[in-house]
Amino acid sequence: MIARAACLDSGKTRIDASFGEILVTAEKLKWTIDHGEEALKPERRPTNFLMMYKVNEVRWEPLGVVAACVSWKYVLPSFSLLLSICRQC
Repeated sequence: MIARAACLDSGKTRIDASFGEILVTAEKLKWTIDHGEEALKPERRPTNFLMMYKVNEVRWEPLGVVAACVSWKYVLPSFSLLLSICRQC
């Protein structure tokens, strides 16, 4: 059903829609589920000798409202981009 909708919207063949959109989006979602929490946890960065008493840390925090301009021909990958942005909120 998703492949058929992608074919009708973009004019792709069913195989192109399956491999180009559905499988790519499924793999992105799988990676996000498996590694998303670890990718967003705070991480320490090295510092130089003069600043050895300081601690460098990178924290990933939501930015608020974010806009993404994407091609309509790739509907499902755009949806996974939206999910990755929303998971930070």
